[in-house]
Amino acid sequence: MDPDRRQAMILILEGIALASRDFYLDEETGLDPHPIPTIYYMTPHHPNTVVNITSVWSKKDNAMKVLESQLEFSGKHFERALSKDDLEVLCPGFSEIKNDFEKGKEIHRVLDKAIHVYHGLATHGHFAFAEAYRREGNFHLEELIK
Repeated sequence: MDPDRRQAMILILEGIALASRDFYLDEETGLDPHPIPTIYYMTPHHPNTVVNITSVWSKKDNAMKVLESQLEFSGKHFERALSKDDLEVLCPGFSEIKNDFEKGKEIHRVLDKAIHVYHGLATHGHFAFAEAYRREGNFHLEELIK
């Protein structure tokens, strides 16, 4: 869906790696390394961290609705990828929606809710809605068991 996502992530990780080193500080005075000890990858296949987003669910839902080009793309994509019957089961009334943006918005509303309920509650969690991340970096624990 986002053809440049992988390249952008490589640049971001390279920037993080470079920012934590002191190789250029002799030439640029007044700067210090800026280490990033922990990175959280959003929506991984194998998350090891979830964040309770129940209290901000409506804000997240509203924020997703402003991604117009993404939602328009998704409306077209899912209409090609799924049968009309499957779309109706997934999103009742889908066939009545007239434009790709609205189609994408409704499909993402269903997908986002399912994904966040899955990570929050359906996997024996304790949250109605949770956002999943893959944490890279050391976990620093005072003790393993109290």
